[in-house]
Amino acid sequence: MKKAIIISLYTVLGILIVMCIIVYKILFSVSVPVDVSFSETAYIRAEEYGEMPEIYTQIKQEDLEFLKSIFNRTAWKETPSCPCNGVELIFKSEKKDLIIYPAGDGCPTMRIEEDGKDYYFHITDEDNEKFKKMLEGYGIIYNFGI
Repeated sequence: MKKAIIISLYTVLGILIVMCIIVYKILFSVSVPVDVSFSETAYIRAEEYGEMPEIYTQIKQEDLEFLKSIFNRTAWKETPSCPCNGVELIFKSEKKDLIIYPAGDGCPTMRIEEDGKDYYFHITDEDNEKFKKMLEGYGIIYNFGI
């Protein structure tokens, strides 16, 4: 009797460990790290939208440092309702490029593409307000891309 209980406990424990490993693999196979610290230069590209003209300009160094501080997250495979198109933030170095697409409705959602798949991450509301002010300095007018 005692032996059967011990075997049952080990079986349940083994099943729980396997389930934890499966859940871990699933969660981390649908996420990608977002880190723009590699970037030596960055650019903003915006499509013409309403009164906003087409824009393509280099991001100032102080703004690049701000973006590096807030774009250090993990992006998840999601399907949010935020429209992340119309504006691109293009981060470049000699070895790597990364494009981040902010939500055009002003919400704190950002999209990246990795291996042809879309991943999303969020910045804080406080950082989002600073981010929107920064974009306004480049002539980006909300709501874009909607």
